[in-house]
Amino acid sequence: HIPSHRDMYEQVPKLDSPDPPSDIEAIEEESKYLSAVIISFCDYRRHSNTILKRMRPQWNNVADHHRALIPDYSTHFDAVSKCIALNANFLEKIMAPHHATCLSQDKKYPAPTEAEMDKVRSCLRQFVRDWSVEGKNEREASYGVIIKHLNAHFPNLKVNERTEVRVLVPGAGLARLAYDVLKEGYSCQGNEFSFGMLLPADYILNRCTTTSEIYPYIHQTTNLLSRADMIRPITIPDELPSNYQTLEGQEFSMAGGDFMEIYRDDDNKGKWDVVTTCYFIDTAHNIFEYLDIIHHVLKDGGLWINYGPLLYHFTDLTNEVSAELSLEDLKNILPQYGFEIQHEELVPCTYTANTRSMLTVTYQNAFFTAVKCKSSLGWPLAPLKAATSTTLQVRPFPGTQPTSNDSTSHAHSHSHADGCTHTH
Repeated sequence: HIPSHRDMYEQVPKLDSPDPPSDIEAIEEESKYLSAVIISFCDYRRHSNTILKRMRPQWNNVADHHRALIPDYSTHFDAVSKCIALNANFLEKIMAPHHATCLSQDKKYPAPTEAEMDKVRSCLRQFVRDWSVEGKNEREASYGVIIKHLNAHFPNLKVNERTEVRVLVPGAGLARLAYDVLKEGYSCQGNEFSFGMLLPADYILNRCTTTSEIYPYIHQTTNLLSRADMIRPITIPDELPSNYQTLEGQEFSMAGGDFMEIYRDDDNKGKWDVVTTCYFIDTAHNIFEYLDIIHHVLKDGGLWINYGPLLYHFTDLTNEVSAELSLEDLKNILPQYGFEIQHEELVPCTYTANTRSMLTVTYQNAFFTAVKCKSSLGWPLAPLKAATSTTLQVRPFPGTQPTSNDSTSHAHSHSHADGCTHTH
């Protein structure tokens, strides 16, 4: 399996009925989705050991005289087993408070699917990308480029003068880009739909007080330079967000829920000075609707910074809408949205790549900056497919003070508001 940013996103949970769900139905479906994520993380130990148990007989079936050529090979399985245990301890620590409050001890939950377990393994590699020294090169080639152009757009502002500039980061994942924007002095809100990202991000931002070692590459058994590379530890995080001291007036928060549903309301209209989309716009069913919301939330003269490929996450799925524009098509319609492109280039970058693998994939990422020059689109925002609403409370980053808007309840479905701690 070649890692891609498509691995990190779950599909929006669907109800069996084609009719708009009631509040109760939506909350029940949301709870089912949350439970599946928690259980998949907590099942990592059993699932991984099951796979390892199948690998040992495969080696034992090799002829004795061939196995004798590498006499220490069988000890490799013992090393992998120890790494599985350490990974599991880390993942269970992330999920511990959510497991206790969001799962019923009296209820039997279905076993995770292979696709759900693959997302857990992908999360380990995402930790490397976002929160380790080893991921620094990938961050510099993506987040670093974004921040360089963000700062260039406000050349006359010193770091302590940027707090009134509000930056929105949809598709925030494990929140490193949002955190790096914060460190530059801006006020920032990250937005993430996936519980598989939100809960680990909550751990890093709000509960992590010491480093951990994880072993994200034990599941890669092909294209290895050496067995030692497979079991090498990665230390995370490379810096503790809890040590960051916010500036006076600086705000930081994470909003859990669907980008289309949270930010379409009047409270967010013209609220944001900057929107940064990194490996995000191709997660849309309909990219036009993403553009509608980006235009909606930006102030007149606001800046949109985009970075990423056009992989289109729903392209191979049956019964799923997927509007798949080329980069040329995308750039051609931006003026009709009132966006004026200021800078554009293709930037090569890998995504959660194993630096010690014989196989990596490099995206030619579309990077552009565009300024909103037109107040009105001339057409309304698309109606929501679901008429339900739930409440999302956005909690401030430790040490910051929420504004009245930050503590506002947003009406949207699938907003992860079932009583558990999903925002941070």
